[in-house]
Amino acid sequence: MTTNQSTDNNNITLRQLISLFRVEALTKPEVTSRSYLKAVASFEQFGDAHGIGDATMCNNVAAEWLVYMFVCGLSFKTSGYYLDVVAGLYNSAAKKHALPESPFKRIKTQRKTAGESCWHADIDYLSLSALKQLLEQSTLLRGELRLAADILRLCLLTAMSPAKAAMLRTDSIDNLADISNEAADIAGEHVDGRRKYIFPLRQSELTPRQLEKRLHGLLARLLMSRGLPYAQTSEATTEAYWTAAALNAGIAGTSIRSVLGHTPSSALLLDMCQKENLDRDAFRQTIESVARTFLPERPQWFAMRLRRGVKFETVEARLQTLNAEVAAPEIFYPCNEIAKRVGRRMITDRQPVIPDIVFFRCRRSNVFNLFCHIGDLAWCYTVPGTGIRNYAAIPAVDFDIFQRTIGMFTNDCEVAPIGTLTPRPDERVVLVGGLFQGCDARFRNTENDNTLYRLEILGDNGFEWRINVDPRLVRL
Repeated sequence: MTTNQSTDNNNITLRQLISLFRVEALTKPEVTSRSYLKAVASFEQFGDAHGIGDATMCNNVAAEWLVYMFVCGLSFKTSGYYLDVVAGLYNSAAKKHALPESPFKRIKTQRKTAGESCWHADIDYLSLSALKQLLEQSTLLRGELRLAADILRLCLLTAMSPAKAAMLRTDSIDNLADISNEAADIAGEHVDGRRKYIFPLRQSELTPRQLEKRLHGLLARLLMSRGLPYAQTSEATTEAYWTAAALNAGIAGTSIRSVLGHTPSSALLLDMCQKENLDRDAFRQTIESVARTFLPERPQWFAMRLRRGVKFETVEARLQTLNAEVAAPEIFYPCNEIAKRVGRRMITDRQPVIPDIVFFRCRRSNVFNLFCHIGDLAWCYTVPGTGIRNYAAIPAVDFDIFQRTIGMFTNDCEVAPIGTLTPRPDERVVLVGGLFQGCDARFRNTENDNTLYRLEILGDNGFEWRINVDPRLVRL
């Protein structure tokens, strides 16, 4: 093998490596091959989810994949089996293609040493969701509960410890705004010209230990009021929730460790991820990505593509079983109903407008977590060349045009009250979307509790058609 070929192999991408893994897996007996390909599929889904399929292999990729499998809800035993399989496939491929040293060797050793105790996080999805609801309603709280909620919100928006937040001075609002405008607004509500510090915690009278006891008591009472877990210290509590939000948002373990400066005690699995020096922009982007999960966010429409051989009903069934792990999105899978006669019976068949595309509506910050659980069935479209996990939201105007074109609508598509727009009998109307777009028709009456218009259309061949259409497809 020439030097150039060796250099190319040292710069092999994840996607190229996965192709080699598949080739190796297919050389095994049928049952073994099927099992191995499941492990390879998990590794591929990890690359897709983090947008690194075309990135060069690095030493940290195995640890990040392990974290991804943890977020996906795989058991300690299954993740270990997948890791062993892919590590073995890498070694087999390395003998034929002179690949660099295996990135899986170190992680296998660390995982074995850590044991099953590392496969745990103090804050689960339900607790994190309940905390978000609590913070969204924090304006309804009063007294010390409101103070505790604002301190907690500020810490989560800035990845700041409660002790550091407590010592913020009133003249530091502008510096805080450089990190988060929302955090600066929270702090601004507590500023008092007669105090040196933003939050009224009697900081000048308390020792650091007493201040920590005060902070821990505030946060504990707030979380206990909703039955939420908390740690032994205020810093460990905020770190646990921030880390849980970061993992669910798809933040890499290396980035989490780099922002916090250490491995959080609530997720010891991250100790396997090597810390990296984030530049200022990457550091800020990480904090902003996590902060968005704690801010009110308008749901948007996205598009997923079903993987080969997967049916929509399979995705729908999977989503119905995930209530405890992920916020179920609103689904839009437009189908045309085609009636045909079989013998003496009329059978209606539902044919999808776009067979392998499913539209779904949710908060952008929930998309990564959603595909951690359905990534083996479908993948989400992203904006190319704009960074990792930049999921492609569909502009509202374009989605509205699409719905009118196909003549099918989502529940959030606005329409004026039907009672104010209903045409008079025999009044001429125009169809502006759907299969009969551009046709003139006569209005007859409303049907199905005023949710459909009954129209008559005269065809070019002289035949008269009577159809029921959505009112949103009709213009006077």
